[in-house]
Amino acid sequence: NNRLISEDHTGLIANEAGINQILDFLDTSFASLSLATKSEPTSALLIIGYPSSFWITDPSGKIVKDKENMVSILNPKTGNYRLLLLPDTSETLLIVGQFLEDGTVLWDEDTLKNKFPKFKTIKFNP
Repeated sequence: NNRLISEDHTGLIANEAGINQILDFLDTSFASLSLATKSEPTSALLIIGYPSSFWITDPSGKIVKDKENMVSILNPKTGNYRLLLLPDTSETLLIVGQFLEDGTVLWDEDTLKNKFPKFKTIKFNP
């Protein structure tokens, strides 16, 4: 299932229409996304935990709670992002996408088992 979007890689992750197309392609039920930055991003970190609730702590100690099973961080800082995930069911899909400045996309999908809390570290280096 391919889609054509009239944007380059940076444009795709830099505007609401592009990000919403990605989420629609992934067949998610997320609400429309509002961009939290005014400058054009050069990199991004996308974390999806479904079905679950989770919190991300960035390298500076700032904590972000998921909104509808997703956190997106534009122009993330280099370092370790700590994840605390509370699964809603016995199987939780964890997706981590890293969109790097050079156009590289790193994508990882894991199915986590059981309803116990999960602690993970995500390393980001643009």
